[in-house]
Amino acid sequence: PVSEADRGAALSAAEAEARAAAEASAASARLADAAPTTLSEEWVSALVREMSASSDVPDAHARAERVLQAFEATVRGSVAAGGLGPGAGGAGGGAHPGAAAAGDPNTLARENVILKRAVAIQNARQQEHEATRHQMVELQRLVLSYQERLQNAEQTNYSLGVHLKEAMGARSPGVFDRNPDVF
Repeated sequence: PVSEADRGAALSAAEAEARAAAEASAASARLADAAPTTLSEEWVSALVREMSASSDVPDAHARAERVLQAFEATVRGSVAAGGLGPGAGGAGGGAHPGAAAAGDPNTLARENVILKRAVAIQNARQQEHEATRHQMVELQRLVLSYQERLQNAEQTNYSLGVHLKEAMGARSPGVFDRNPDVF
């Protein structure tokens, strides 16, 4: 038998998934429209912002994938626009001031390490969140179990009280009619 709480939890989970899907599509559009330049701080903040908005681990993976794809597209675009190909040496008239640095392998490697570190941190946070959520679900199950046990105990107590009153009423009259302070 499915309780009202389970139905409510399933309904709220479905609503949360629908809300997360809508937020993911909005975030994807936002990333495509306003992709930051190749400065690592901007990309890290974009990644952290997206990861913070994620609701669970699969959502975090999807958001990280979108951010990294946008990063790759921006880097490829700046390399193509600035004429920076392999062997171009990292100098050249790029479309923006960071374009020359974007072609530098050392800069790209540093940005890559920073982004990997940000993804690792967010993944650890998501795992902690999942563990906490799992623990909370288990505690909610325990609470429901204890509530059922309490309700059963209250019913048993009431039943025993009724039987006790009936048994006391069946005994000889006058035995319990006197004042308990008088011996």
